[in-house]
Amino acid sequence: MSSLAEYLAAIDSALTSLGEGDEIHITVGNESCDLDSIVCAICHAHFLAQLQRENRLFLPVLQCSRDDLSLRTDAVWLLTQLELEPANFLFMEEALPRLQAARKVSVTLVDHATPTGPLEELPNVEIAGVIDHHPSSFSSPRPADHVVEAVGSCATLVAERLLGEDEYSVTKPVATLLLGAILLDTVGLEDRAGRVTSKDKVMAERLGAWVDMSFTELYTSLSEARLSVAGLSPHQLLRKDFKSVVAGEHRLGFSSVTCQLSPELLVSDDMEQAVQTVCQTHSLSALLVLGVRVAGDSVSREIAIFQGEGASEVADTVASLLESDEGLQCRRLPSFSCILFQQGNPSLSRKHILPLVLKFMSSLSQDQESGRADREEDMIDPQRQPQEMIPEYTYEEEVCNRGCVRYVGPERQALLVISACYLPPRSLPQYDTTVDHLFLYIGSVLQRLVVDDYQLVYLHSGAPQHSMPSFSLLRKFYHMLDRRLRKQLKHLYIVHPTFWVRSMLQLARPFISSKFYRKVHIVRRLDQLTVPLEHYLIPAPVLRADSAHLPHPSQPSRRYTADKQL
Repeated sequence: MSSLAEYLAAIDSALTSLGEGDEIHITVGNESCDLDSIVCAICHAHFLAQLQRENRLFLPVLQCSRDDLSLRTDAVWLLTQLELEPANFLFMEEALPRLQAARKVSVTLVDHATPTGPLEELPNVEIAGVIDHHPSSFSSPRPADHVVEAVGSCATLVAERLLGEDEYSVTKPVATLLLGAILLDTVGLEDRAGRVTSKDKVMAERLGAWVDMSFTELYTSLSEARLSVAGLSPHQLLRKDFKSVVAGEHRLGFSSVTCQLSPELLVSDDMEQAVQTVCQTHSLSALLVLGVRVAGDSVSREIAIFQGEGASEVADTVASLLESDEGLQCRRLPSFSCILFQQGNPSLSRKHILPLVLKFMSSLSQDQESGRADREEDMIDPQRQPQEMIPEYTYEEEVCNRGCVRYVGPERQALLVISACYLPPRSLPQYDTTVDHLFLYIGSVLQRLVVDDYQLVYLHSGAPQHSMPSFSLLRKFYHMLDRRLRKQLKHLYIVHPTFWVRSMLQLARPFISSKFYRKVHIVRRLDQLTVPLEHYLIPAPVLRADSAHLPHPSQPSRRYTADKQL
């Protein structure tokens, strides 16, 4: 019986001597090619080769490139400790020509249950076995050798098979590989992590008889190796833990790195080239690099956002979204090469950030698509759009307080009050046309009644979420206002802002001028306004919302006229 090292060293010569039409049996882990998949593929293939019950070649195949193996720093550390040379390993891209030439290829899938990647395309493949610890997954048709059980690590199930076979002798390298994968997947067999099962513990104890290191020492060393970025180039650093997602019409990349995103690193030529390469390779509109450092009990995180090619606004939009997220508590840091944040809440990782960005960018893309449809189909043109297609009731006068404009202050500036509670619901037939009329009406009121400087008060409370215009419509309205109106606006007061309002303001920053943005004032209560509203009809929902913000709701500091029509 050959040792594990001897078996791996003989793979290349075995492939070279393989005759055309010979049969091959390969054991393949999943496409993430993490430590569990690598270990299970190697140990199970060695197990089948040693039993040699059939006249065929048994090989482990890793589903990553040879270059990418160096990014699995935990696996590299463990293999180095056992003096197993990665140069002897077989990788899928290198094995494909041989597999395609073979008369028949039978496969045992470990750590997954359905063929993926190149295996799906091979016509001569038969799934002979499955060993997986994800009970929700399955392959069809189900092979006779099918072991799927919810345990902490697939290595537990492989160990159970090896230890249960009298004709196979477990050795120190095999036991150490399997034990290392079990410990890493179950967080050191820690019950509080919620991953370990009784079978994981039993198999770990049995494997421990061949292993020199204690469980704690082995787990700690593997954990430190997994986080280590020593010796990695910036390009490898970005690829080590990389995911990309499609959000609407944009593809975004997320790279998690276990180091500080220092200015020196971010502005280096190597990092600039690495970012450019990753963005081009994956056709990214933006790349988010999520840095994390752990020092004892202290955790700190930074977020760097790099702009991809051909989408100049995407990085700014994502940055505005992250700034508006109260959970992340992002604070901008000086940076010349990217948008850099210090994350105030380090407990939130990529698992929070990726879905947040994905959901918003997908929604934003839908809004933009809707906006394009508006411009193509629903642009207001009195010559083209029959009047009878517009709803009998309109919202213009209600939203704009019956078009009432008063002149306030010693400079007699015009003041227009806009009430969001009267906005039409999105379910309204011809909604886009109605909103277009509303925007045109507001613009016409301002054009007719505003000669010099003016102020706007926007009352947001009482507006249901389903009546909020899309981001693209709001941006469209901003650009509908001519330069004179944008310039003469002195103050825009937003009363009773919600998280939606704050998010829209942050997202609007890339598209509006800094001068205009400085005119925006957030006001929590009506009595904090510096302009008088006594002569305006304030909707009852606004007054009710305002009373909730007062220290003494029964005694408001100002009196306003309620709109009795509600």
